Amino acid sequence: MPKGCTIRAELNPTLRTKCANCEKSICTETGHYIPEKEYEIRGLIGEKEGKKTIFPTCSDCYDTGWRPPGFTWY
Repeated sequence: MPKGCTIRAELNPTLRTKCANCEKSICTETGHYIPEKEYEIRGLIGEKEGKKTIFPTCSDCYDTGWRPPGFTWY
């Protein structure tokens, strides 16, 4: 039986968001490990319309080097 974000997100879709790059559905709970390769969210700070914005990013996009426009390390 699945546990963690996978099952909770099925019951409450507000626990999921889409990756800003690939639009893959990802869990909004940070640091939550799921053995079945659940995509963990990473909040990357960039700029959108001249304002600082947090971009939800899946681990795959983060690991391949995708960064939002105006990305800054904090």
